[in-house]
Amino acid sequence: MTFTATVTSTQTVNTGTVSFTENGVLLGSGTVNRQRRSDVCHQPLPEGDHTITALYHDASNTFNDNFGTVTMRVDANTATPR
Repeated sequence: MTFTATVTSTQTVNTGTVSFTENGVLLGSGTVNRQRRSDVCHQPLPEGDHTITALYHDASNTFNDNFGTVTMRVDANTATPR
């Protein structure tokens, strides 16, 4: 499972990190690259609904920390039709 965050701004985005959490538990964090993206791989989440928060922290402390959330559903695999 890969979480991806894209950092956008009306000003120049500096280097920084994005941390992905669920209910306050850190799932992973990554550095923002030149395309203003951060990708983090995580082992699959269990079946059910999950609210994931991505928190951006600017390394130069020019910008305030910012976050976004998304709710997603993970369903178990089903049998493949023959």
